[in-house]
Amino acid sequence: MAKKWTEEETLLALSLYLQTPFGRIHGSNPDIVALAHALDRTPASVGMKMLNLAGLNPKILSSGRVGLQNYSKLDESVWARFSSDWAVLAEQAEKISLLIQDADSPPTLRESKSDYRLRDPNEPTTAESFVEQRRGQDFFRKAVMANYKDRCCITGIAEPRLLVASHIIPWKDDIANRLNPENGLALSATFDKAFDKGLLTINRDLEVKISRTLLRHPDLETRAYFEPYHERKMAEPDRFNPKPAFIDWHNDFFDRQAA
Repeated sequence: MAKKWTEEETLLALSLYLQTPFGRIHGSNPDIVALAHALDRTPASVGMKMLNLAGLNPKILSSGRVGLQNYSKLDESVWARFSSDWAVLAEQAEKISLLIQDADSPPTLRESKSDYRLRDPNEPTTAESFVEQRRGQDFFRKAVMANYKDRCCITGIAEPRLLVASHIIPWKDDIANRLNPENGLALSATFDKAFDKGLLTINRDLEVKISRTLLRHPDLETRAYFEPYHERKMAEPDRFNPKPAFIDWHNDFFDRQAA
C-alpha cells in the first residue's frame, strides 16, 4: 500500500512544480529523482504528484492542458493555502536545493526530513536580508523561467546564461511582490536592461512597446535591433500571467521616461 503524502511533502512538490517547466515533469528529471530519493519515494510518484498539482492550476486548465486530475483533498488544501504564498514557497525551494545539489548521492530521508517545518504566518519572513534575497531570488528566477519555458518572452532566446528574471515592479519598490512570479518576465540581458530603464514595456494585451528613444535612435544598428519587436505580442506565459496592476505600474514608469 502506498504511503500517504504529508502536507510538508506536498508543499515541497508544489514548490518544485512551480520551478519546473511543464514538459520536464517526468520521472527521469534529475531534480525529481533527487527529491524522490530524499522523500523515500519513486520518481514516478513525485512526478505524478506534481502533475496532480498542475491539475489545480487555472492557467494550465485554461490553456487546454490538464494535469492528471487525480488530486486529493490534501492537494487542494495545499494549493489553496500556499500556491501564492511566495515566502513559504521560496523557503521550500531552499530546502529542495539542498536536497538536489548532489543528484548522484541523494540525501537520505532521515537527513532531509530533519528541517521540515511550515512557517508560522505570524513570524518574520527574514532573519538576515542577504539570506532572504539569495533564497528569494533563486526561487523567483526558477519560477519565472519555468513560466516562460526558459526563453526570453520577447526575443525567444533560450540560452540560460543570457536570460534574466526581470521584475516588472522592481525589487526595491514592492516588498510584498518581490517573489511573485506574476511580477516577473524572462528577458534576455539587453531587453532586461531596456525594460529596467523604461525604454520598453508591455501592455495588458502583452504587446511590446518600444520607446521613441530607441525607435528614432540616430544609430541604425540600434534602431534595427529593437524595431522588429515593437507592437509584437510577447510569448504566452505558461502558468502565471503578469498581473495587470504590475503592468500598469510599468506603463506609467515607461511614460515618465518618455516625457
